[in-house]
Amino acid sequence: MLQAGFGWSEKDHWFGFLKIELGLKVPVLPPICANGKTSIKLKGTELVGQEITIRMIWGVAIEANLGPLGVSAEFNYGIEVVVSETGSWQVGLLVQIVGKAEIFIVTVAVKIELLAAIGRKALPPPGGAVEAIGRAKFAVEVEICWFLAISVEYSIEYREELAI
Repeated sequence: MLQAGFGWSEKDHWFGFLKIELGLKVPVLPPICANGKTSIKLKGTELVGQEITIRMIWGVAIEANLGPLGVSAEFNYGIEVVVSETGSWQVGLLVQIVGKAEIFIVTVAVKIELLAAIGRKALPPPGGAVEAIGRAKFAVEVEICWFLAISVEYSIEYREELAI
């Protein structure tokens, strides 16, 4: 999947991004599938500059067709690495739960994601501060045909500086 977009947020002010995601789903015992996804995202923002995010996710999916209605649920876990041009970085573990419903050409997805990470802020020498990061994200995405996707996402992030 290839995504590109732009927008506005309180955290970043204006931003633009380009995301490439590759995935594989292998039937284990139908309707249960094992899945894996990897993605790379390049984001440019007014306040932070450029940022690269690399994700690797593994999980299990269950799919069922109920007449014209197709439903699926996924449970995924993985790692996320974020590096910024300012020198800051973070590495974290994530858990993701996804529910989807598809009818004809419309797909609706609800996603919940939890991330626990450790990172380093980019500060002037002698070095940046180490911090613990916790993030919860809730997203709803509606896709009509293959060319129109509308998504709304809400995230809460907590950061605490560690004395290491």
